[in-house]
Amino acid sequence: MCLYWLAARTARSVHMPKKPIIGVTMGDPAGIGPEVVVKALSDRVVQRSCHPLVFGSYNIIFSAARKFLTNVNLRRITWVEEIRDSKAVINVLDCRAKSPNYPEGWRLTV
Repeated sequence: MCLYWLAARTARSVHMPKKPIIGVTMGDPAGIGPEVVVKALSDRVVQRSCHPLVFGSYNIIFSAARKFLTNVNLRRITWVEEIRDSKAVINVLDCRAKSPNYPEGWRLTV
């Protein structure tokens, strides 16, 4: 499972959550990746420690969540700025959606 750390925007004043944002790729869409990711990120310890972010198809993650879990909240986002301090939410950055032009100052580090 690949983990990504998202670097915060430097100069501009934006609302950033208090907990770190930890991003995970959803894995093979035809395999067990989406199921494993949803189950792992819905864990209470993970939810208290960070803001989980999945890179992948929202529809596939939604399908895995609906099939294997009953009480998980998903939020489709297009920008990392949309992540807010809220409880028990898995953010999904839908990589199949049209890629936005990311603002100056944002970096994705591997």
